[in-house]
Amino acid sequence: MTRLALIATGGTIACTTVADGSLVPTVSGTDLAAEIDAEVVEFRQLDSSSITLADLDELIAVVNEHTAREDIGGVIITHGTDSMEETALALEIFCAGAKPIVLTGAQRAYDHPAADGPTNLRAAR
Repeated sequence: MTRLALIATGGTIACTTVADGSLVPTVSGTDLAAEIDAEVVEFRQLDSSSITLADLDELIAVVNEHTAREDIGGVIITHGTDSMEETALALEIFCAGAKPIVLTGAQRAYDHPAADGPTNLRAAR
């Protein structure tokens, strides 16, 4: 039986609102994946505008490691929208194999009354 791997990188999908009103990525990949059956990789807790090239290199290695496994049918990466397209391009160029790799994020924080992250994550499976 194959399952999904969920690689959590942070972003608004994993953010909660702190006392000063700003959003901070505080929600774990395990909490994000509560509604889906996935093996969770707690990769980073970053605003995606803070992801570096070194982070991308490591993310590519983690994705390739998981897509090479027989028991993993695909990868979902939770990610912030600020740099999602750059990460998608890097994954397209440097990830081997034919298994699906899906990036998903959110426009509203995890603790927002109308949070869109859970729906986006369910749709990503």
